[in-house]
Amino acid sequence: MQEGEGTFPARDVCPPNIPNKNSCDPNEIVGPSGIDSVHWVSRQDTLKYQIKFENDSLQANTAAQRIVVRQKLDSTVNPLSVRMGDYGFANQRFTVPTKGSSFVTRLSLGATLGVDVEVTGGLDIANREVFWTFQSLEVGKNVPPYDPLKGLLPINDSLGNGEGYVSYTVLPRANSHTRDSVQAQASVFFDVNAPVITNTWRRKSPLWLWMFCAICCQLPFAC
Repeated sequence: MQEGEGTFPARDVCPPNIPNKNSCDPNEIVGPSGIDSVHWVSRQDTLKYQIKFENDSLQANTAAQRIVVRQKLDSTVNPLSVRMGDYGFANQRFTVPTKGSSFVTRLSLGATLGVDVEVTGGLDIANREVFWTFQSLEVGKNVPPYDPLKGLLPINDSLGNGEGYVSYTVLPRANSHTRDSVQAQASVFFDVNAPVITNTWRRKSPLWLWMFCAICCQLPFAC
């Protein structure tokens, strides 16, 4: 797949009029780099994506207590091949309990962030979406933090304490065609704010791979 021009929708920054005690998130999605100057990737490649988010220090005035990330899967990838990857926030990195398409876990972070965090990640097969939900909870309880200043993602600083990410891998569809384009764009929700949309990441399948399979393997889509 070939990278297109990096274009961001109109809502790629946080709104200027922010109520008291509000979090705010610029963000980005990064995918496979590909080969050569046009960034080709093979339909046999495992495609890894990372979605980054930040509690913007110029706009936010409190920690984010709830973060939701959703990304529609392109029609040229196989949703059943999705595998959840590692994730992180507030300068802490975590691995998923199992390398599958879904997981649920509770992180005890009272000593570092003053909250527990319930993390849910998975595949919404009906809507062809991958998703993650991070919910801050009172330590040892199943309710959101009583203190509005407490949350899983502090306001960002020079050390990157207000940054986070999620990741996953997916395989191209087995019957994808030469020059099919795979693109990815995610939505990130902080608390009750409207979603902020990431950039779009694009790649294309190379012509030479299709020709090699057709001539040498005689199995155009299975080599």
